[in-house]
Amino acid sequence: MADMLRPGCPSVSNADVQAVAALMDSDRRQTILQLAGQTGLGHMTVLHILKERLSLRKIASRWVPHQLTKMQK
Repeated sequence: MADMLRPGCPSVSNADVQAVAALMDSDRRQTILQLAGQTGLGHMTVLHILKERLSLRKIASRWVPHQLTKMQK
């Protein structure tokens, strides 16, 4: 079973994708909520743009102290 194609506006416009891409190019450390606030889009829309349209993913890094104690070495 498959859905039939329907006419209408896409859920995300190319202008929205370009706006999010421009903000990501300027600073990749922004959060989804910051991007949503700057673009006026919903946070789930921004997440969709980042993952599906721009093929980006978040890589969680682990914080390591600069100076290790004797027990940590």
